[in-house]
Amino acid sequence: MKAIKEIFTDAAGRIEIKMILGVPMFIAAVVYGIIARDWVGFGALMGSALGLMGITAVGDAAIDKAA
Repeated sequence: MKAIKEIFTDAAGRIEIKMILGVPMFIAAVVYGIIARDWVGFGALMGSALGLMGITAVGDAAIDKAA
């Protein structure tokens, strides 16, 4: 349970809204790609999800580096 909590918080322990949005979008993109086989839609959803999660990772790295 602690690992799941850490996924959705930043390095300072605050709730990270970008991850709360990004992880479900990632899962939805995979399911959509499998079911609909619409690769343009899959790419759009996956790009948005990975962008949100990537921004979070860069922000966490900056917080970790400063601490």
